[in-house]
Amino acid sequence: MLVVDANIVAYLLVEGEKTDQARALWAADHDWRAPRLLYYELANVFCRLVKERALPREAAVAGLERGTDLVRMLAEGPPGARILEIASKLGLSAYDACYLATAERLRVPLATEDSRLLRLAPEIARSLSSFES
Repeated sequence: MLVVDANIVAYLLVEGEKTDQARALWAADHDWRAPRLLYYELANVFCRLVKERALPREAAVAGLERGTDLVRMLAEGPPGARILEIASKLGLSAYDACYLATAERLRVPLATEDSRLLRLAPEIARSLSSFES
């Protein structure tokens, strides 16, 4: 089991330089979890791709649906007090702190390519390359 952020899901679904790594991670462990926040962040990723004309609208809608099917989004998020504590301590947004707090609560790693999260929370956040065997 892993917690994943929106970019990891996008790398899995949208062909790019990190797609192979995301697919390998999915093949190794496809019990992916995330806070409900993932839905909105993933929608934002696909919206941006449509605006940039990198993806047709229909493909973006399909990608968003597929992404939300692949990841188990938790109905109950981490406590707000813990999100605020992590955000304040590390100087992160509440969004990023929510992913960290979710991983912490489930006692599993957070798969991310966010360099700031990787640098500030190395005990929880792991890059795609760190999962390769």
